[in-house]
Amino acid sequence: MADDGGDSDNGFAISGAVGKRFSGPFRGEFNVSYQEAELGNNSDIYALSLFANGYYDFLIDSKLTPFVGLGLGPVFTGRDAGNNRGNRRNNDDEDTDLGFNFIGGCELRLLGGTRPRRPVSVPQHLRLRRRGACAGGRP
Repeated sequence: MADDGGDSDNGFAISGAVGKRFSGPFRGEFNVSYQEAELGNNSDIYALSLFANGYYDFLIDSKLTPFVGLGLGPVFTGRDAGNNRGNRRNNDDEDTDLGFNFIGGCELRLLGGTRPRRPVSVPQHLRLRRRGACAGGRP
């Protein structure tokens, strides 16, 4: 999307995932995320992403389990120009790109020792998301 020079106001983001643990240190998930914000020039921007992520857990004898992951999926972005104060030109913009995730973090097991069957844990993620080229030739 082209930069319109507007300042961003408040917005929101929501995300959810469903996953499965496979044999050994491998697990996967499907992640859906939606973000929206208002721009100061009476327009809105949004992004919807659908990712398939794969993880590798470093199985060490500890309550702290580090992990890394990769993900790939479509990212749908758009801008609704709103009423644009009498400007007859349509400034709405939508785009679809291929996005990817680089994921890293640690999971802290709270109950059940170092290797429980069904742990109660708190995962902490650091995600670096990037999408491909967009309108205007800028990433």
